[in-house]
Parts: sequence; structure tokens; C-alpha cells
Amino acid sequence: MNQEKSPARHRRWHRPKPDSIAVQRSQLQSIFRVLGASDLVESVAIPDAGPRFPVMVVVPAGLSYAQLCRHMSAELPVTGDGLATLDTELTDDRVPEQAYAIRLRQRVEADVEYENMSAAVVRRQGIAGVTLREQLLHAWLRFRLTGRYLDADCCTLCSGSVFTDGTVPLVYWESQKRQFCIDRCPPERAEPGLRTRLVIT
Repeated sequence: MNQEKSPARHRRWHRPKPDSIAVQRSQLQSIFRVLGASDLVESVAIPDAGPRFPVMVVVPAGLSYAQLCRHMSAELPVTGDGLATLDTELTDDRVPEQAYAIRLRQRVEADVEYENMSAAVVRRQGIAGVTLREQLLHAWLRFRLTGRYLDADCCTLCSGSVFTDGTVPLVYWESQKRQFCIDRCPPERAEPGLRTRLVIT
């Protein structure tokens, strides 16, 4: 994990208008084509989350981590120890047996409301945190829409996922190497620059 990440406050995306659900659907359908997914984004039910959660991410049915990382890396390089074993070593709160959608806040950095909250605390409090699969798609969508990167200053704690050894994945953009990095941390780890993202399902 990059130890120089600063505990930045939340920033909203800066992207050209319109930033409607229709625009996001179009980009997500384009990503689905790259992934070889047959699902139609427009046919997936979108959670009613209100204006505070304007970002929509749709996960196609049966999407594996191997498939996602391979295709995403062609546009947005993904790296990290154990990438080849994510599908066997990681358990997610939400598994795409069929396509589903989530809503998130429109922020470059993870939710400041959860700074200094470990994955263990997030789970005990019943907070629905983002999974690694969802956050990778989120980062890819944001790059497609804006040409910019999520998690450039802080790390997103993917509290909706857990490795078989009990550790929790985290992700961040490594600007010097220009790659999206996947790391892991103990479930009790808490610090200002390591925060989950609340999802609405």
C-alpha cells in the first residue's frame, strides 16, 4: 500500500455535462461489450437512491475477477499480488449470479464519513460497503466518463469483500506508475486515508 497517501476530504467528480443515468448506462453498455457480457444495462433494475447517490454501477452476470482485470487493464492497468487467485480466495457480499446495480456517491475519494473505521467496525455496524469487483467497475466507469482516476489521494477499503485469510482488499491509483493497485490489510486496520464507500442496492 502507498504510505504517502494523504487523508484528502471528499471531492466530487469533475466531468462534462450531461452526467445523467442515460450517459452512465451508455458507457456501462460499452464496458459490457468489452467484457463480452450479453446483459442489457437498460434492463437491470436501478436502486432508488435519490440525488445523493447519482453514480450507477451495473455488474454483469457471471463476471469473474480474472475476466474483469484482464479487460480493464487494456485501458486502466490493474496490478497487485494475487490477482490470479482473486476468484478463489475472495468472498463478496454480492455475487453476480445475475446482473445487478448499485448506487454510490459521486466522489473521487472514498466516503469521508467512514474515516478511521476499520472493515471490522463497518461490518459490525451493518454498513453496506463496496466490493472489490464493484469498485473496479466504478473506477473504470469514472475513467471512461472523465479520463481521470478514483482514489488518487486515499484508498478505498472494499469492506464488502474478504480474503480467505481474513484480510480485506483495498484499492488506490498509483500516479507515478500509472496503475490501479490492489492491496490488502487486516480487518482491524483503521486510519483517515483508508475508507469504505457506502453502496445502495
